[in-house]
Amino acid sequence: MTTPVVVLKRQGLGYVAHIENSLYRIAGLREVRGDLFGELTVSDLLAEHDQLLFRGSVNLSSLRERSTLAGYLKQRAKRTRRPGPLARPDRALYP
Repeated sequence: MTTPVVVLKRQGLGYVAHIENSLYRIAGLREVRGDLFGELTVSDLLAEHDQLLFRGSVNLSSLRERSTLAGYLKQRAKRTRRPGPLARPDRALYP
């Protein structure tokens, strides 16, 4: 198994990361009682119709919350993708 290539860029007051076939945007970073929260938007670049997988506030300091969200995103991406290796190759990387 290979490690995915991550491209992280600062955008405004937040960050944008392109990881494999997904685009992650995090904005509104704030600290609350020692935990780091942010507004996370995740888009699937290979989705046939519904490109948005998730949008909401996330506790980035919580391993449990990140793990739960990762499982949810994995299942959601499976449901939105068109079968086949040529699923949306024309999709722009940073819309």
